[in-house]
Amino acid sequence: MDTLVTIATYASFVIAGLIVILNGIAPLTKSDLDNKILDGLRWFEDTVLKVLLPAQTPKAPVDPSDKK
Repeated sequence: MDTLVTIATYASFVIAGLIVILNGIAPLTKSDLDNKILDGLRWFEDTVLKVLLPAQTPKAPVDPSDKK
């Protein structure tokens, strides 16, 4: 299980780097292909990586005085 988390962590870094690079390149080109790839990478980051790495998503703090 640790191997999967390590691979998913490195994959998230690579995906984030590709998104940063494409954010700089996409506005400068006339091609629509880079925009489609950028949208696909953003979708992959938002859906798949958040499922694989739930510990890295921010969680709301629990208030101990809020008892129901």
